[in-house]
Amino acid sequence: MRWCVVPFVAACSLVVPSELIAAPPQARKLALPETPYKYANPKLPANFEERWVKALDTTPADNPTTDAGAALGRALFYDTRLSASDTVSCGTCHIQQHAFAEPRKASVGHEGRKGDRNAMSLVNLRFARAGLFWDERAETLEEAVGLPVRSRIEMAGRDGPALLKALAADARYVPLFKAAFGTTEVTDERVRKALAQFIRSMVSCDSKYDRSASKVASVKDDFPNFTEEENRGKAVFLQHCNLCHHIGEGKHVAFFDMFRSLNNGLDPDANVPDGGRGDVTLNPTEVGQFRASSLRNVAVTGPYMHDGRFDTLEAVIAFYSTGVMRHPNAGAVGRFGFSAKDQSALVAFLKTLTDETFLTDPKFSDPWAGDAKPSVKSPLPTVAKSAEPKKRESVADRLARGVGLEAGEALPWLKGLDKNGDGTLDKGELEPLLEVLVKTRVGSLSLERGPRGGGGPAPKGPRPGAKGDASLGDFDGDGTVDENESRAFGALKRLTELGDGDGLRRLVRTDRFLGGFELTIDQAEAARKALNAGRTDLARRVLALDHETLGKMEKLAGNGAVARYQELVIDQQVAAVRTRTARDPDPRPVVERQVAQFDKNNDGQFSPDELTELATALDRLAGGFGCAAPEAIDMAQFTRRFVAYDPAGKGSVAVAKLPERLVDFAVRGDRNRDGILSPAEIDGFIRTSAFGQLLSEGIYVGGGFADTLVRHADVIGELQLPDETRKAVEELFAEHNRKLTVMKNETVADQFAKFRDAVGKKAPLAAKR
Repeated sequence: MRWCVVPFVAACSLVVPSELIAAPPQARKLALPETPYKYANPKLPANFEERWVKALDTTPADNPTTDAGAALGRALFYDTRLSASDTVSCGTCHIQQHAFAEPRKASVGHEGRKGDRNAMSLVNLRFARAGLFWDERAETLEEAVGLPVRSRIEMAGRDGPALLKALAADARYVPLFKAAFGTTEVTDERVRKALAQFIRSMVSCDSKYDRSASKVASVKDDFPNFTEEENRGKAVFLQHCNLCHHIGEGKHVAFFDMFRSLNNGLDPDANVPDGGRGDVTLNPTEVGQFRASSLRNVAVTGPYMHDGRFDTLEAVIAFYSTGVMRHPNAGAVGRFGFSAKDQSALVAFLKTLTDETFLTDPKFSDPWAGDAKPSVKSPLPTVAKSAEPKKRESVADRLARGVGLEAGEALPWLKGLDKNGDGTLDKGELEPLLEVLVKTRVGSLSLERGPRGGGGPAPKGPRPGAKGDASLGDFDGDGTVDENESRAFGALKRLTELGDGDGLRRLVRTDRFLGGFELTIDQAEAARKALNAGRTDLARRVLALDHETLGKMEKLAGNGAVARYQELVIDQQVAAVRTRTARDPDPRPVVERQVAQFDKNNDGQFSPDELTELATALDRLAGGFGCAAPEAIDMAQFTRRFVAYDPAGKGSVAVAKLPERLVDFAVRGDRNRDGILSPAEIDGFIRTSAFGQLLSEGIYVGGGFADTLVRHADVIGELQLPDETRKAVEELFAEHNRKLTVMKNETVADQFAKFRDAVGKKAPLAAKR
């Protein structure tokens, strides 16, 4: 499912008379320097390694950042006229001294209406490989900047034509548009492009970390400018946090960003009001996944998480260290178990990522002098804090409900099982422990903590066949394909055919392939662009072939059969997740063996030392000891989330009652355009959109993405079609597979040729053993 860019001038619902949005009062003075600040090509420190900067830079070819364009974007970013009430601007929620995040739990719109999410930091979005917003609902920055403008809560989507007319009539904007785009014409596209340029120029790279990283050979070395505690925190970060909050490899970690939305372990219930990425893709397996902001300047971007639930960094780290972490679809999530000293050190390290220069740089500041824009201490409503903390449930009650215990709670509970008070526990006294472990079926107990990650060697890829084109794989053009060239061609073939996947897989696979050749930075960049363009084109062609095949299927079997096919495919995906989370039907013997291993002398008694080791193992269980496995997921969870906003309980939902993040869905799902989502509209649109997402991304099958129709061709047999029709549809799918194979082979050959054109005839390096 690809999200199109909808110009905010055409998508508005609130019409404001043009006289209400005339030029701002004279009290507002636009104070811009005669010579624009330097925004394009900022000077980057050594730890922003050039090859990774080029690899990660998302600046589009049709909107390069220029000094004039970013200067115009700065004026627009802080101009309150983009809101219907002329009271808020982009800079109202994205505040410079907070690294363009906000200090509220949830954003407040132009009329004081509160949303349900915290505004993310805008730092270093030039290098953001994932989509934008907490749920990645916008793919590009040019698209993203238009969404808050037409949001009915944030800025109210004021009448676009009138706004553009007012900007064009403002003598202060005339030279800015001319300098940025060559003419004085004011269009919604130019407004979005200018805003995107300004935001891309917000590169933060002058923190204590950056100044220290340039003094060492590797990020793993102790930094000379760091305190002992900061260096300890850096080591903890690299060992545990770097796997997710990391963009950039090599000697130094530079970006501290994420490639995609991930399971954050915050909510165990699939029916929570905010489904995150899942509410965009309508994929049950992605409910509860959120994208995080860059950790740069994280010390000043609180409160934290999509709903601002944690006020401090200390609270965030404590949660991931000892808290109860579960995910609605992936089950329990392992916690880190940091000591108090490591937690404190990690906070100290994260504070070294604060860039004071960036937070006070005048080129990013509000240029509208005298603007009455609300400040950080504005009277706008904030989330009220509870005057009295909720009474905590007892350990027994939480275990009964299947709620995992926090680290440190297992040992006192175990000691409480000692009924005769002799300081030890026999097998009978341990029965409550066995009952909980059997009931929850989560995790396994071990005496020692094993490695967190796994994965064996990468599967060997296909090699050029003797019967194929002899030139394929001949990278150096000597007329033969040696072992190294065969290996490299296999990698190129996998790189092309595995499908788009997410940003992490794309970037890592491409860079590993390029690492097999001795390329200059410019050659690697040219090759990367050629490879990415070819893969994107293949994905487009495959999706078109999918739709063509489904259209033919509809003619052969009818619309009802296609709809049923879509339902069965989605149900299979849901069933696959259920299978992955299933446990042995009789876990009792397994649990008994796992607990028995802590009775080291095998005397049938668990001594205090043995109980301590057992409690430590319980603390390590994913989700915490007592955490129950999640309930089976289903597509109905999306319907329940929408119907939750139907206070009358009629099953239909008014579009205006939905939270802002669901409005786009509502507008597309409201087929008859009556402003009401009926149960049929909700259910039908959810399934159609979910299937569309599977077509777009493909089915992930361990290392790659298979074509959805090929992967689920077996479903045809479950449609109960007449024999003749069934055979015709099966042949249609077989022909689809043949066309797909030819298409991929042609693309691989084309990719190989374009790669050689980009880098010249380069021999691949010998494979590392």
